Amino acid sequence: VDLDPAMTTLFSRSEPLRALNHGSLTDQRVTVVNADAAQWLEQNQDSFDAIIVDLPDPSNFGLGKLYSVPMYRLMSRHLAEKGYAVVQSTSPYYAPRSFWDIDATLREAGLHTWPYHTYVPSFGEWGYILAGKRNDYTPPTRYDVPMKFLDGDTTALMFRFPADMAPRQGEPNRLNEQTLVHDFERDWRNVIRQVIRQVIRQVIRQVIRKFACRSGCSSTPMDRRRYLIAAAGTALAGCSRIGDEADSFLRGLALREPTPVVLRPGMAEGHALRDQRGWPEPGGELRTDVAILGSGPGGLSAAW
Repeated sequence: VDLDPAMTTLFSRSEPLRALNHGSLTDQRVTVVNADAAQWLEQNQDSFDAIIVDLPDPSNFGLGKLYSVPMYRLMSRHLAEKGYAVVQSTSPYYAPRSFWDIDATLREAGLHTWPYHTYVPSFGEWGYILAGKRNDYTPPTRYDVPMKFLDGDTTALMFRFPADMAPRQGEPNRLNEQTLVHDFERDWRNVIRQVIRQVIRQVIRQVIRKFACRSGCSSTPMDRRRYLIAAAGTALAGCSRIGDEADSFLRGLALREPTPVVLRPGMAEGHALRDQRGWPEPGGELRTDVAILGSGPGGLSAAW
């Protein structure tokens, strides 16, 4: 059941995409329904042994209603007595409030839950919640089909939450409050803030290494991609309270201003090069961390 027929058609007809999904959408055992999931559940009378819920994250109130107590009660009506449902539940590592809110919402809807997590290469540490009407689920210790990754040991680890993803008390997501949407925003705002802080620190350290060290300091080059990310992060930091931390971090550093040395006016030598008259023989050797060649606007800006 998917709202967008263009997506299911694309993944049914495009050869590269069909290769990825092994033609599953055109399998005779599969029926594709293009409809709103909640409306379809209201109109459908069937019962299912397995329900897989993979909806977009609850980033707004329209999506948040799909993670609400009424929605899960409606889903429960279509779940067989011995059946199980599994819900994509954001990340217990990056969005712990959201993850445990979803768990609390399923339990508020009258279902038993078994939260678990696993590492998804394109997402990072991600979480899911298995739910059922009977409190009788035990993670399997072996599988009768060959697996590339999953076995009894890895399955057991999926249902264990380490200290940095420790279970917490969540709040059921009711339609009149939409607590989950607010918590989801808080969770990911914190993630973005932490990323920006890390980028700012990296930029500051790079600048210090390049321009504030005396002789003997090593410098790690900053590639173009990292520079662009850092510049964007610094711009965002200037528009928020995160900038305060950057200012505090800078003030706490013992910066050593380098003493510039002008070796010679350089005009005569520059004109000699311009006129292709050659360069004088070197009179010595000087090692320095930073050399600024030229005293035009670019050189003067770099010196400043």
